[in-house]
Amino acid sequence: MLINLFLSFGIVALIFVTLDRFVDRRSTHFWIGLALASLVPKLFINSAALNLDVPVNLLLGISMVSLILGLDRGRFGWMMAVCGLSAGLAMATKYTGLIAVVVLSIMVLVEATRGRSLRNQRVGALLASLAIALLLGSGVYLRNWVVVGHAMPGNESNAASFGLEATSHQRVRPDFFEFKLGELVRYPFQESAVPALNRQAVYRSPLTGFFGMFWSDLGFFSKEGVSPHHFFPPKRLPPLLTSAIFILGVPAIAIAGFGMLAGRSSAMLPLHLYTLVQLVLAAAYRFGGGPWFLKFSYSLMLVIPFGLYLALGCAAIQRRFPKLGRAAIWTLASQAMLCCAYNLIFAAT
Repeated sequence: MLINLFLSFGIVALIFVTLDRFVDRRSTHFWIGLALASLVPKLFINSAALNLDVPVNLLLGISMVSLILGLDRGRFGWMMAVCGLSAGLAMATKYTGLIAVVVLSIMVLVEATRGRSLRNQRVGALLASLAIALLLGSGVYLRNWVVVGHAMPGNESNAASFGLEATSHQRVRPDFFEFKLGELVRYPFQESAVPALNRQAVYRSPLTGFFGMFWSDLGFFSKEGVSPHHFFPPKRLPPLLTSAIFILGVPAIAIAGFGMLAGRSSAMLPLHLYTLVQLVLAAAYRFGGGPWFLKFSYSLMLVIPFGLYLALGCAAIQRRFPKLGRAAIWTLASQAMLCCAYNLIFAAT
């Protein structure tokens, strides 16, 4: 657990580096984006967990940041090598690391559509990074295929969720496109819990569950019977605090979404691609009828671009509507304080 806690500081450092590249460090927007993204409960909870999500998302973050800096500043040598190495290590660590390979492949196609040939320095650097990633990370999958007949043993259901056979008999539930904030706000006050995790109402709505898991444990550690494996006593988290975080989380996500739309710099393309690929894969997993209905690890990587999108969103709003911009800053500051209190209580109980 201490290893994941240490690696989480690496993710916070990547949030800082990403913000520092695009936002003035002297601005309030910079620090409010850094503070809230660093205090998101999703990151804090994972830092205390025994899983590979923190290491693989740190490697994905290094790959993303090095790709941004390498292409933007023309450092096609060691920076792009770092991108390929970290992408390959992420790929070898966990199958979600394949996101880096997908993004690198899309970047190659984007450069090709811009009329650049394979001899172009940018295209060559991207291809070199992609080759390094595949050489370093594909060995694990090839070995699994040869030895056990499956590239991702233990994750057959995850892989099948993206296949046509898995989706041919599935019907999308009516609540897939619904965001049930009311149910989410009431959920922390409910005493009883259904034993099966995926039978919870807040989990059956992917938008609601994805949002809830970003801002809390969603009962996984704090409700009896929600988690199939309770190694520790349930966390005693104040329901009112959790519900308040859910409520303020709505404008925070809206501000970040506005910031993503406002970030039109071509240098941000890798950042946008990493964000969109993860959201698309999470949605595809749900359409495929994945047994957990949502993919927890996809939301952790979103913490890194989240800080930048918050800062860009606040800045864009304040330029157009100064009073609304100040209200947005106070809203995000309040959310950061609530998240800080949530994390401290989570750690103390």
